[in-house]
Amino acid sequence: MTASHEKIAELLDREAIRDCIYRYCRGVDRADEAALRSAYWPDAIDQHGPYSGPVEGFFEWAKDIFKTDARNVHMVGNILIEFVALAEAVVETYFLALQRGPAKDGIARQFLIAGRYCDVFQERGGEWRVARRIVAYDWVDEQVAATEPEHPSETPDLSGLAASTVAQAFDVVVFQKVHGPSAVALAQQLSRAGTRTVFCVCDLVNSAMAEATTTTTVISDFLQSLYPASLQPRIHVVHDGIERPDDHKDDWGDGTGTSSRPLRAVLVSTKTVPSYAVTAEIALGVMRPRVWRSVTAATRPT
Repeated sequence: MTASHEKIAELLDREAIRDCIYRYCRGVDRADEAALRSAYWPDAIDQHGPYSGPVEGFFEWAKDIFKTDARNVHMVGNILIEFVALAEAVVETYFLALQRGPAKDGIARQFLIAGRYCDVFQERGGEWRVARRIVAYDWVDEQVAATEPEHPSETPDLSGLAASTVAQAFDVVVFQKVHGPSAVALAQQLSRAGTRTVFCVCDLVNSAMAEATTTTTVISDFLQSLYPASLQPRIHVVHDGIERPDDHKDDWGDGTGTSSRPLRAVLVSTKTVPSYAVTAEIALGVMRPRVWRSVTAATRPT
């Protein structure tokens, strides 16, 4: 191998290591177990805050945190890579993390953390992953967590809406991340009236809404796996285009509607937008291109 070829190979190795670090961040921020696991070798060791030991134990610890609906945002900056052997590199990565979640007392805590991932990367079979990690915390700042408003935007009061919604004869009612006792009650009432309902959610597990609605869509296989076994047939994964960019819908239902009786759907959301376009992919597969459909958006007005 010539000197120029060696340099190109080194640049490719460096890029592979950086990509692995980015996958780790996505895994912890999006509760994506597959992405998180892809950053480590199965026999890796991780010394990570209160946890220290085999990486499998770290995965279990992280999954328990995911179930609390914690919020994580990780940003990485300086990445210093030094190759110490043909298939091994020591890597120091500066990071900033904003973390918020319930403490053991149930009260929300929020932290801004600055630190470094001190890693040993190994290349096996043409792939670079973490073999050993020590997380160094250089700055930990506990912040005042923003309190939930009296009427949280994701849990609005939907009581009293069942009769008027049923009267409009919607084919599908979509709950866009909306949840809470009144949302559960509304979904149950609509179900009894024969109206199909969809719960769309990207970053939390809510078994009550999943049980009350006809179907639930989530964005990753891992989030689906967190639901009870009894609900699994009703939980469907609609990938967000980042985790699996090649996945897309290519099978459509037979329903087309007519000009006098279009397929009708309503989207319940607290998003402040002038209008919504409900795509065929989220409405139980009953819509397809060039169908007669009527979409109503129940959102906050602009």
